Amino acid sequence: MELPVQDKEQVLEYFLKMRASRKYKTNEQYSLRLTKLARSMGHENLKFLVDDVDKVFEHLEDKPVTTQANILTAIIDFLLIQNDHAEQLKRYKERKQTNQEKYYQQNEKGELIGAQKDNFVPLEELMKYYHTIEEEVKNKKYEQSDSGVAREYLNLRILLRLYLMYPSRNEYSNLELIQYKDFKKIKHLMKNYLVVKSGSNPFLSISEYKTAVKHKTKTTEIKDPTLKKLIEFHKKKFGFGNMFFTQGGRKYENIDLSKLLTKYSKIYLKKSISTTLMYKIIIQSVGQEYHTALESDDHKKIEELRKILKEHARIRGHTTQTQKTIYIKE
Repeated sequence: MELPVQDKEQVLEYFLKMRASRKYKTNEQYSLRLTKLARSMGHENLKFLVDDVDKVFEHLEDKPVTTQANILTAIIDFLLIQNDHAEQLKRYKERKQTNQEKYYQQNEKGELIGAQKDNFVPLEELMKYYHTIEEEVKNKKYEQSDSGVAREYLNLRILLRLYLMYPSRNEYSNLELIQYKDFKKIKHLMKNYLVVKSGSNPFLSISEYKTAVKHKTKTTEIKDPTLKKLIEFHKKKFGFGNMFFTQGGRKYENIDLSKLLTKYSKIYLKKSISTTLMYKIIIQSVGQEYHTALESDDHKKIEELRKILKEHARIRGHTTQTQKTIYIKE
């Protein structure tokens, strides 16, 4: 239990050793959650997870239910590895179960949870936001610039369009732009690619994401004309390989995508909008149209919107039932 938390790498090494068969990114996320929790509570090791369970619960109390669940999952996994603290493990599991029940009760009522309600905007506002960024890029001539700020705006522009047209989780952060001829040489798809092929629409090949074990590689053809132009511009200016880099030159991780989206949504919308909330906004908009079509008995529109909802569920990597239960709100 005397694990140091000066940096997440030491805890990560522990998880990689004890959970060697698990995905690297999962181990990385668990180590990050535990070290961040320890630091925020003023601890130098993880022993407090056993000694101060009540204080951990108190510390988590004001956090969103989903954030609590993520932290509790990491704690539970850590204690399962320890295999020596049955009482504390039971309490953490019970707390997680209580949180899950609360979460699903809120979803059944169609409620937006916590900060989501305060940050929610209509889809029309998101589209206006995207066009505002387009204008900023044009007016400040960012396409002709090699500055760090210009790169950030160009990242934001293409990512916003991508999420508006093909909404998903944060997995677009590590997209690699690749030619079709090189893509076909890959025997085992384990990364996330944006594939370009002369004479054909580009497509997304997503293999590294939260529900990949169940839903496998997701392939999505990109038909949106505006996004296709942005991809072509990106290819000419930056070439192939990892698409997104920070101003310091480091390739994007999921957290960098989250920071980018929330930073600029706060500036331009006075809201903090993540990929999850963006998805909820889009799905709610389509869902409302769907309910209106049902009420007016518009069979053609019903079928059209049903297909859109089904496709959005596939792109995100969950079932239509999950979509209905968790993402379509009132």
